[in-house]
Amino acid sequence: MRLKILKKSVLALAMTMIFSACAKQDPDLWIFAVLAPDDNCEIKVPSGDDFEFFSSGLLDVSFGGRYVASFAIENTLVASESVGFASGGGGGLEGTDWEANRLMLKNAAIRFDAPDALDAVFQSYDSIISIGIAPGGTIAMGIELIPTRYTEQLQNNIAVGQSVSVIAEIEITGEKISETDVGSNIFRFPITICNQCLWGVMFDDSYEAIPACRGGQDQLSCVMNPACPEGSFGVLGLDGETQYVPTTESGLYFTCPGQSYSFSSCVMPEVEETVENGG
Repeated sequence: MRLKILKKSVLALAMTMIFSACAKQDPDLWIFAVLAPDDNCEIKVPSGDDFEFFSSGLLDVSFGGRYVASFAIENTLVASESVGFASGGGGGLEGTDWEANRLMLKNAAIRFDAPDALDAVFQSYDSIISIGIAPGGTIAMGIELIPTRYTEQLQNNIAVGQSVSVIAEIEITGEKISETDVGSNIFRFPITICNQCLWGVMFDDSYEAIPACRGGQDQLSCVMNPACPEGSFGVLGLDGETQYVPTTESGLYFTCPGQSYSFSSCVMPEVEETVENGG
């Protein structure tokens, strides 16, 4: 299972505007996408209209990990061609490294819109960050949205096969070289939180295992291949039901969390006997 990765488009821009509700008037920092990794699990800084992104996230609590989103963040200010000092001002000097409209990001405020029953888990918090953005520049920055300590609590609240939806809100603040405060729009990102929805089973040798870039989030993260003889069936007890899965060879490609959900036994298929009647 993997979330659909979208290309930037007019619709995508409209979606960005929706999920960036309550934006400040002409913010100096603009959060405009959660970027998707490429086939090599690399996050690339957007270049023009050529980038892929997630419109929503998916976190499987059975892995016990955190949810990290790679945000595309733009400095909307233009180059001032002046020097900025801590006391403010600029002398109109050019060719220096101290561009007055260079921004330094300092804090990410994380808030949640979650079901009432999970309010005790989804507490708002601030995360200290430190990175600069040149005027007109764009960066890709990974920021933790759901910490591991939240995931561990959710393991006791979300049963196997169930899921809940939350919306994570992020707002970034920082300052200019002159120490003038700057802020971003509020970016709203929906995340579905599930238990064992990112598990998979290898049915035959044609299955090509795709490594998860971040285990437990956004894509299939483990595959069980039962250690059963070729031609037999692996008996899997999952979600209260018994499943018989055909196998071709033994071994594990990936290990899923919790060995209690591994294949418990192997059975050989029944062979239907035919008797010829010599009449």
